[in-house]
Amino acid sequence: MLYWGDHGNNIETLRGMLPLKRDHFIQKIDDAIIHHPVTSQEVLLTSPW
Repeated sequence: MLYWGDHGNNIETLRGMLPLKRDHFIQKIDDAIIHHPVTSQEVLLTSPW
């Protein structure tokens, strides 16, 4: 199954075949939670479509 996660509100863009890319996706998400500046905010700002 192809996963294509590139919505504007996502802090990490993920594209690839599941379950093949599962571990890679989890690592990218974990890294984003730790290092992305938006995750340190109390309230996450999003933009309307």
